[in-house]
Amino acid sequence: NLDALEECLMDFSWIKEKKDLNLFIGIFIDYQSTVARSIKNQLKIPCVFVDQMSRSKSGKTWFFKMKRIVKGQLYYSKIDSIIAISDFVKNSILKESGFRWKNKIHVVYNGLPVEYFKIEDKQQDNSNVIYIFCIGHLIPEKGFQTVISACKILKENNIHFNLTIAGDGVYKEELIDQATNKLECGSYKFVGNITNQAHFLNQADLVIVPS
Repeated sequence: NLDALEECLMDFSWIKEKKDLNLFIGIFIDYQSTVARSIKNQLKIPCVFVDQMSRSKSGKTWFFKMKRIVKGQLYYSKIDSIIAISDFVKNSILKESGFRWKNKIHVVYNGLPVEYFKIEDKQQDNSNVIYIFCIGHLIPEKGFQTVISACKILKENNIHFNLTIAGDGVYKEELIDQATNKLECGSYKFVGNITNQAHFLNQADLVIVPS
């Protein structure tokens, strides 16, 4: 619940007890930029934010868009640096909050420990089945519903598949309902948050990133 998250982040009582901090690193500037203001005022230390969210404005009200722009301008001086995980995320932040941020945003791509990803380790249970893997934040913008609809087409054409969706989010129950209604029992599974991503990736025929 994003409203509950924002309300939680508005409680800054913990900051005054962190006198030993010399650097603050937060995630998602949308919900922690107000924290930066309090940290700057009380601790006088650098504030860096890492952001990996793409920002869809579809369906957003004019007031919501303006609130983000104003918020970006208000807290601009309190954030020392923003690390975006892609050029797309960087450009979406600039488009949303204004080009004043241009010199504060740096792109650092997600690291990939290639030694863990070994296609030769694939252990197929059935060579006649297509193993499909998706992972991400289960929210509407990520497009997992499109994957489920695509798998329904595979089902209608008698193409055997096994769909695994990893991750969690507010849209999870809706996605489970969609899969239950559109797909055959046993042809899909939701595994929640995982730490062994490499295992699932190594076993997949297809890795789909629908967003």
